[in-house]
Amino acid sequence: MNKFWRIGGAIVSISALVIMLASLSIMGISHIRAVSSCANSQQTVVGLQHKIAAKLEQDSKYGKLGPEDIYPHDAKIINDWVDTHNYLVKLVRVEYSDQACQYFQPTEHIKSNDAKMQADISQLDKYLTELDNNIDAINGAQNKLSERRKELVAAEQAIAKINNVRGDDGSYRQVAEQIVRAAGLKQTWGLERMQGSCQITQTQASKWLAAFCTATPDQVYVNSGVNNELYRDEYFADTMRHELGHYMIYERCGQVGPKSIKAPANEENVASAYAVLYLGASQDVLDRADDSRYKMNQAAFDAAEQIHQDICK
Repeated sequence: MNKFWRIGGAIVSISALVIMLASLSIMGISHIRAVSSCANSQQTVVGLQHKIAAKLEQDSKYGKLGPEDIYPHDAKIINDWVDTHNYLVKLVRVEYSDQACQYFQPTEHIKSNDAKMQADISQLDKYLTELDNNIDAINGAQNKLSERRKELVAAEQAIAKINNVRGDDGSYRQVAEQIVRAAGLKQTWGLERMQGSCQITQTQASKWLAAFCTATPDQVYVNSGVNNELYRDEYFADTMRHELGHYMIYERCGQVGPKSIKAPANEENVASAYAVLYLGASQDVLDRADDSRYKMNQAAFDAAEQIHQDICK
């Protein structure tokens, strides 16, 4: 026979009272578990913040790097590191209330705080891994720069040793191709083939003797429609050296017109000066260019020397 108890003016059966007590017990266990999980998450996230803050301070040297400190065509790597670094700085500055996991807080409130901290832990882990990847990439790009500089110097020395001599056909076509290949590039005949990669007008395509395009840096474009007598002129061979001057500047600085080129120097006379200083070209030959921009001056030689020292700004 079921017995009844009077609680607060209400009559409650013993079975109902047992159910109520059991429910309260379960709720208590759930609350304790929520508090424990929340406290563990808070300890983890705060510990991770301290670890990352120390790492950010240790790795702050990477923030002082410029494009000239790594292989120039990998300059985006530094921007990636900066973005990741700045995002982590924001995450490590997030503060968590001492009361976030206190026992007296409602269970759902504690669970909500726990979920937020676990999400923050996931973000911290994710971007810490990303930062490590960024640093590995920067170190790789720095090593690549060192190796690439050695390769460029070796190529320059090889090009400078090539003498301008006519081939069996009486032209400088053969030696011009040899000069370009010594840099690891190829000749592409027909300046019109540069269209779609770099801007060139029909007039330029018909009048220019050769051109270098940064969108296709593995080749030198050569005019196939000029008078054959031009190919018999030493100027044709040294024009290849001039175009390789553009290429070497591009490889060292990531662009053909770095900030270290200051008036009265310009991209063209600096490329020629570079060719004269390091690629075996003749100033007397290249200064025969009709366009005054190609005429070398002291500013052009100064800029070429700076670029050869990897000073691009």
